[in-house]
Amino acid sequence: SPTVSPSYAPTGSPTTSPTVSPSYAPTGSPTTSPTVSPSYAPTGSPIVSPTKAPTIPTDTPTVVPTVPAPDAYYTACGASGRCQLAKEAQQKDTLHEVRCCSDTQITNWPKKNNCDVWAESDIGETCYHGEMHSGAAAICEGVGARLCTVQELLGDCTRGSGCGHDVDMIWSSDPVVPTAAPTSYPTMEPSTARPTATMQPTQKGASGETGRVGVSHRITTVQTRYIYQDPVVVAFVNSRNEDDSVDVRVMDVTSRSFKVFLEEADGGETPFNHAEEQVSYIVMEKGHRELEGGLIVEAGSHTTTSVHNAPQQFSGDSITFTEPFTGIAMPAVLTTLNTNNNGQFMSSLATNVNLNSFEISQEALQTNSMAVAETIGWMAFSTMVGTTTNGSPYISGYAESDGTSNGVAQTAYSINLSTATFTELPDLVVGLYETTGLDGAYARGAGIFTNTQQTIYAEEDQTVDGERNHVSVPAAWVGFMHNSDLFAAVAPLASCTPAQEACESSEECCSGECLGERKCAGTTTTI
Repeated sequence: SPTVSPSYAPTGSPTTSPTVSPSYAPTGSPTTSPTVSPSYAPTGSPIVSPTKAPTIPTDTPTVVPTVPAPDAYYTACGASGRCQLAKEAQQKDTLHEVRCCSDTQITNWPKKNNCDVWAESDIGETCYHGEMHSGAAAICEGVGARLCTVQELLGDCTRGSGCGHDVDMIWSSDPVVPTAAPTSYPTMEPSTARPTATMQPTQKGASGETGRVGVSHRITTVQTRYIYQDPVVVAFVNSRNEDDSVDVRVMDVTSRSFKVFLEEADGGETPFNHAEEQVSYIVMEKGHRELEGGLIVEAGSHTTTSVHNAPQQFSGDSITFTEPFTGIAMPAVLTTLNTNNNGQFMSSLATNVNLNSFEISQEALQTNSMAVAETIGWMAFSTMVGTTTNGSPYISGYAESDGTSNGVAQTAYSINLSTATFTELPDLVVGLYETTGLDGAYARGAGIFTNTQQTIYAEEDQTVDGERNHVSVPAAWVGFMHNSDLFAAVAPLASCTPAQEACESSEECCSGECLGERKCAGTTTTI
C-alpha cells in the first residue's frame, strides 16, 4: 500500500545504507502558535551591564588608613574607690553624668590643693545625670569650662563637687584611640616575672570623712564617700539664715549614709518651717586612732535617757576614754544626737571634760521635751593645728569661758581659723561644755562663717520667753578642709626578710617570694 504521507521530495538517489529505524511519521499539521518570546524562564544570572573596563588593583595596600572621628570616650569614677571600675570606654551616644573643669577660677567652684583646676557638678543649679558626650561637652562649654580629663577625675580633682556624682561614671574629654592594627599573636607571658612586691599596702577605706550640706526642716539623706563598719556622726549649724532657735539632728546612721534635718524648739514658727542652713558634719569609725597628720581621735556612741532640763544642775553619764589624752591641753569633745526616737526637740551636751573622761546627756533646755532612750554620737580630738599627709589643713581647739555673755543678741564668740590657712570654707563642727547657765544651751552659728572665722552663740530655746541671754561657756571646735577623707596613720613597717633567709610566707620576703625550701628568693652578695 502507498505511504500515508509521502516525502516532500524524493532523494536524488537511493541511500547506500538504509536507516536502522525509519523516521517517525511527520506531524499531521503545522504548529498553530509560534514559540512565546522571550522564553518563560530566562537564564539564571544574565549579565545586566558589563563593565566598560576592568578595575586595575593598586600595587600595594594603603599604609595608614584614614582615622575616623572618635566614636567612644572614656568615663571615670567621680571619686577614687567609689565605683566598680576606675575608668571605662563608652560609645559617645551612651548616657552618663556630667562634671565640668575650668583652668581659671569660676565663682563658688571649689579647687583641691593638689589640683590645677576648679570643678563643679551643679551647673546653673542643675545636676546632669544622663547626657551623651556631645551634650556633656556643650553643658561645660556653656559656662566657660570644659569636660575634665581622665587624669583629673582619677586624681579626685572633682571629688565632692556635688550632685552625688562621686559614685557615678563621669564623661571625660579623653577619646578612646584604637590601636593601628590588631596584634597577630596573644602575649605568651606576663609583663613581669613575678608580681611587684609593694612596700606599703593599698588603703582599703577611710577612718572618717567630712562634708557640708544645705539642710532645712525637711529630712536630707547624705551618702558617705566610704563604707563604714560602725560609724558615728557629729554635726553643727554654721550659718544663720533664719533667727529662730534651731539645732541639727542626725538619724538612721548606716554604713553608707545618714539622715539629717533641722529641728526647731517650741516658740518658733508654727507650723515649723525653717530656712536652709549650712551644716558641717564629721563621720568617724568608732574607736581610738591617730589620723594622718598626727591628730588623735576617739569616736563612740552612747544610748541614754539622761537629760538636762532647765533649771537643773548638769549631770550626765560618764564616758572614759580608751586611752587618756596626754599633755595639758583639754581635748575637743563634740556630741550630736544620732537618733530621733522622741519626735520632739532635743539636743545634747558634754560636761566635766578632762583628759581621761567626760559626761554626756541629752539637753532639753526649757522645752520640757519628752526624754526617751536616744543614741548620742561623740568624738574627742587632740587640740592642734596641722595638715594631713596630702597637704589638707585641719584645726581643733578648745577655749575656756572668757567671761563675756554669748547668748543670742549678746556678744558672739569668735573662733579664729586663720592659723589653719584654709583656702575655702572648711567643714567645721562646734560644741559647748555646759557648766553654768542652768537654762541650758547649744552651739549655733551667729552669722559669720568664712575660711578664717566662725562666730557662734550659746543658743537657748524660745519656748518660755523670747529672751535668749546666756552666760559665757567653754567651747570646742574641729575643722577640716571641705570634703576631707580621714585616714588612720600607717604604722612603721617591719623590715623584710633578705634573700636566702628562712621564711614562712612570700609577704615577709624582700623579694616578694618564699621558695619551696622555705627561704626567700634571690641571691646574697658577698663583699
